[in-house]
Amino acid sequence: MNPESEADDQKALCLQCLHPNDPEAHFCEKCGAPCDSYAATAPFEQIFAQGHAFRNATNGRPRPIVVIGIWLICLPGVINALVFSSLLFSHSEGRVSALIFLLYGALSAALIVLSTRRYLLTRGGKDAEPEPEGDARGGSPG
Repeated sequence: MNPESEADDQKALCLQCLHPNDPEAHFCEKCGAPCDSYAATAPFEQIFAQGHAFRNATNGRPRPIVVIGIWLICLPGVINALVFSSLLFSHSEGRVSALIFLLYGALSAALIVLSTRRYLLTRGGKDAEPEPEGDARGGSPG
């Protein structure tokens, strides 16, 4: 048997792109998706797993469950930002906090708009812009 085919048999497939990865890898080499439960639950690695979910929501055609999740995660942030910033602007010492709340609300609203717009534009089965070649961090394919 060929040693290369044995090495491929022992590799774990990414559930997102089906790229073979090392069994010890926590993230896919090609698309950056989490490959195991450690990548999605460890405190530091969870940041990268969430980043991958947000990138998927704003690039390509997101799944309906991803769009619903973005709405559920970000809509309370938009509402809180509007309510608390309006309350804090009335006090002179709360203006900096109000601006921070407004910035958070704007970022949350941008995620909602981007993911919903991308989903609605690609609903007819047509993909949006093609995905760039390379890994999830924008590097060249390796």
